[in-house]
Amino acid sequence: MCTSKVARLRETPSLHSDILFLEAGAYACFSLETAIDFRTLYVVPLPKLISHRMKIVGELTPADVRRCEEIVATARVLEGRAKKLLGLR
Repeated sequence: MCTSKVARLRETPSLHSDILFLEAGAYACFSLETAIDFRTLYVVPLPKLISHRMKIVGELTPADVRRCEEIVATARVLEGRAKKLLGLR
């Protein structure tokens, strides 16, 4: 889940290990500072998202994808079955 409402997340340092913060403007699609929260994962098939008019407007760099993978693998709050689904357990 991504959000540009990062104030609450920034104010809770114990959550930082489970969240990737992207600087404002790091990507054209994220003009504001954005947080990707890995405490809960949702599996939604891409065709379903597209059928609800989701548009892909950018991609993370390989380095940021690796950062996401590292955060998910070590996330303290993410439930074990989500890690197992991703092949991390």
